[in-house]
Amino acid sequence: DIVFPANLQTIGSYAFRACNLSGNFDIPATVTTIGNNAFERCYNISRIIFKGTTLPDIGWSTFDYEPNRSFVVPAGYTFIDESKWKDEYKANFLVEGKCGENAEFVYIASEKLLRITGTGAIGDYTLNSQPWTNYKDKITEIEIKDGITSIGSHAFGEFSNLNEITIP
Repeated sequence: DIVFPANLQTIGSYAFRACNLSGNFDIPATVTTIGNNAFERCYNISRIIFKGTTLPDIGWSTFDYEPNRSFVVPAGYTFIDESKWKDEYKANFLVEGKCGENAEFVYIASEKLLRITGTGAIGDYTLNSQPWTNYKDKITEIEIKDGITSIGSHAFGEFSNLNEITIP
């Protein structure tokens, strides 16, 4: 695993290219730029976890496409420059966040799945204020796990492509 300093701002071009890195690692919230080919040919990295809500500017071929690699991003994330984030990267996003005092969610882009875990209630929302509102047109399935006791107002309102809900 790689551990970056908490105040790191830039990861340069080719910084870790073709290294035999494996496992998961966190990109600190302070990182604003990851250079060209920085993690190219690092095939054994399974999860890259972005700690900031603004995803860094990335260079050309920063990451190789690996269908089993996940990019974990916080709910409400934004991009410095979205055009550089390839569709195959975004297809492997896992968006994580809270949806109640003790309830959490993960949106798994590759499966078009919203999974709710934890205990207690899913919060009340107004239309389009849900923490997953940016993905609701993509979500086809919702799984609510044991421990959730209440589904709040407008929690899943206007999910136009929802086909399946699993509630214990």
